[in-house]
Amino acid sequence: MAKEDEKAIIYEKVGEVFCSPPSLEYKKANCMEKASFVCHHCSSPLCQNCVVLVPDDQFPVFMETTVTSPLAFYATILSKVIVAALLFPIIYLLSQLIVLPKIPSNYISLDYYSLIVKLPLSNPLNISLNFVILISVALIISALGDISYVYVKVEEKPDGRRELKKFHRANLSAAHCQYCYEKYHKRTTIKAISTIVSIVATLLVLMMIFIGYLNGFIELTVPIIILMVSGLLRKILGTLQPVKIETVTV
Repeated sequence: MAKEDEKAIIYEKVGEVFCSPPSLEYKKANCMEKASFVCHHCSSPLCQNCVVLVPDDQFPVFMETTVTSPLAFYATILSKVIVAALLFPIIYLLSQLIVLPKIPSNYISLDYYSLIVKLPLSNPLNISLNFVILISVALIISALGDISYVYVKVEEKPDGRRELKKFHRANLSAAHCQYCYEKYHKRTTIKAISTIVSIVATLLVLMMIFIGYLNGFIELTVPIIILMVSGLLRKILGTLQPVKIETVTV
């Protein structure tokens, strides 16, 4: 008897296909017997309870976000870097030409560069925030984000015009048996790194704020920058792992 016929006897019964993972150890106790899916790696038929549906980078979907010209896209990135580099000198020159009116308050101090809030607690506390540094870092991070996790493609139109399309990548879910899921997809390294980055950044920020509180002066600029950099790193790591798209059934 041919191997194809043997498979037919194992898998089929009166038009139905039985759930047959690669091994009995990968068959769930609540197996429904009747298969509704096929593992895209080993082609094992699987029921709804034995299947593992996970986003798979072999089934990418590119979602278009904006259309622009190649020159405009790269000019935007360059302009962010230039503005970030020139922001402090520009603000400094303006501060020499224009006098910012003082706020009549014993608790708030505001100038071109920063804001300081004084809290009359039992232990006097000052909270400081530097605008210029935050805006500069935000521009640099935005430019790095455009380079790191935005996919671009230049297309030429019939009239000869060239357009640049920006995309964000996601992945459709694919069916896997438990064996193939563990073999090909149960890799949590990237996700673990992303989680560690988030936890370390949060703990570092809390530690800096607590130490500042004990000393009576909390500088929020650096903690906010740490959180911004952490967010950028997690977005970059996110491009290396699948992102699930919810399918809509009609």
